[in-house]
Parts: sequence; C-alpha cells; structure tokens
Amino acid sequence: MSSPTSSLTEAVRGILGRTLPGGAAPADDEVPLRDLGLTSLRMVRVVVALREELGADLPDDLLRPETFHSVRTLVSAVRAATDGT
Repeated sequence: MSSPTSSLTEAVRGILGRTLPGGAAPADDEVPLRDLGLTSLRMVRVVVALREELGADLPDDLLRPETFHSVRTLVSAVRAATDGT
C-alpha cells in the first residue's frame, strides 16, 4: 500500500510527464525541471493541472521559480497548499 506522500509524488510526476517534452516523468526527484524542458508556459500548464486533478490551488507566494525547481520542491509546495484544506 502506498503512502499519501508517495501517491502525491506519483501524481505530480504524472502531471509533469504529460507536460514536459518527451512525455517522460523525471525519475529523480532532485533533477532540475528546467533541464527537462520546463518553461514558464509549461509551469502554467502544471499549475492548471494541479488545480484540476489534485484540487491544489497554489497561493501566489508559491508561484515562483523555486517552487518548480524539482519534483521534490513541487511536491512540497502542493503538500503545503493542500494541508490547510
């Protein structure tokens, strides 16, 4: 049985896999997403997918490049945004 953390990580990887060029989700949670082709337009697509698929509405203070640095930082931001709900 998977933990909520691993389920969230897998969900975020799935969104990234559908958003990044090549269609492959990053296997390493520390790889810079920019190195994998994450652009500002793709960041917007990720934000929309997080809202639609996970109900995670990232607050304005989390909409910064550091949040989208890696899978780990993005999962951390999603967790912070959804813990209050």
